[in-house]
Amino acid sequence: MHALYRTFVDQLMRLPAATRVFPGHDYIENNLAFSLSREPDNGDAAAWLERVRGHDPARAAVTTLAQEWLFNSFFRLDNARIIAGLRESFPDLPEAPDAETVFTRL
Repeated sequence: MHALYRTFVDQLMRLPAATRVFPGHDYIENNLAFSLSREPDNGDAAAWLERVRGHDPARAAVTTLAQEWLFNSFFRLDNARIIAGLRESFPDLPEAPDAETVFTRL
């Protein structure tokens, strides 16, 4: 998990917001449902899920990093609601967990 976290921090988070994300596999519905399970009041995730629900997997949804930053939990590691939800699953989570701890607990 450490290597994956470092990839997010050292590479993906440094790319321009307009960078387009072309998925190698189409998991966007599952990913959005996961994001909503961790942050149920995320309107951006809910809107995207509605947009892609039932879409043709052969035509995977292309997003930008700016969009991912709005709804992808792995790009929202300092979000208070996500951390509070993790605390329900992991009572031993520190009061102010660092980003890598949040990432690995997700």
